[in-house]
Amino acid sequence: MTLRVLQVGVGARGRLWRQVLQRIDSCKIVGFVDIDPSALEQMKAAFPDDELVMETDLRPAIERTKPDVLVLVTPPETHREQVRIGLEFGIALMVEKPLSTDLGEAWALTKMAKEAGVPMSICLNFRYLEVTQGIKRLIEEEVKGTPNFGQFTYLRNRDGKMPGLNRYPLYMKHPMLLEQSIHHFDLIRYVYGREVQSVQAETWNPPWSMYAGDSNVAALLTLEDDLRVQYLGTWTSGWNDMGFEWRTDCSRGVIIQKQLFSDLYYADMQSDDPNPVIEKGGGGGGGPLERVSFVSEDEPFFDDTEALMRQFAHALADEGVPYPSTAQDHLRSLAVVFAAIRSAEEGRRITLDAIYRDYGISIS
Repeated sequence: MTLRVLQVGVGARGRLWRQVLQRIDSCKIVGFVDIDPSALEQMKAAFPDDELVMETDLRPAIERTKPDVLVLVTPPETHREQVRIGLEFGIALMVEKPLSTDLGEAWALTKMAKEAGVPMSICLNFRYLEVTQGIKRLIEEEVKGTPNFGQFTYLRNRDGKMPGLNRYPLYMKHPMLLEQSIHHFDLIRYVYGREVQSVQAETWNPPWSMYAGDSNVAALLTLEDDLRVQYLGTWTSGWNDMGFEWRTDCSRGVIIQKQLFSDLYYADMQSDDPNPVIEKGGGGGGGPLERVSFVSEDEPFFDDTEALMRQFAHALADEGVPYPSTAQDHLRSLAVVFAAIRSAEEGRRITLDAIYRDYGISIS
């Protein structure tokens, strides 16, 4: 079964999506939609031998191409109308995160898709990194016992004006939370297989920040089974070099991801070396931290997005295959973001139950 795919949005992320879709034999791009005619012309140049529909308006593009799938690679404030049109035509939807910057609106769109019987997944592609899958296996198999606390650190000096990046985060009220931390909170839920119960958070913006809204987030997430994760994320680090570490302390040892897209290690608790030497070449002989050999190196953003879309296409073709990162599941991660926002504004711990109750969200 070959799926006819109409891609909406051909900006920086859209160009990546075009390459990803070309890798997947079960997907055929039938057209592109973008409000910028010049961007469409650039995309058309990449397909000199194909007769693809190029439209600045979504509705006529759908009528001309009759797609099976819409891939929405557009700013979140445009999703409401685009999703509504897709549901009107009964077209399966793959939507870039976040579904909306308004939790109530995200809930309304999710309900609409469910009532219409139309599949809608959100592009939380970092779930499909090999290193993510590696941590998840270690946790599920309790290789180092039961996790009790973790620390997730993401320190980046992100130049929001750099060519190839979307500009809209520069003007958002909560750019870090809604555009970056949403990925991290989703990974925490996904990898540990536990739901967040409460959030205590602070957000702020350093004086040198180019962002209009808060680009720094510090939060303590309390999850089911008394698991706690301390989170620190920034887009305005004082150093251009990326600083990343995700450490999980368990009952019999530790699991550590040392790089953003790779370098997964674990160690036993019974180590008396206070300064272990990490040998990237593999386990044994280099200190107590052993590199996880089953984790391969990804081509970041490409391989993980491709894996996500392949599962989505597979689910459309086979009713027995679950859809990846559904809109309903995305609501849980987005609710964590809004719990963090409320906590920062009110200076107190916020429970997820309170968020669901106040927004009238029914999670099942």
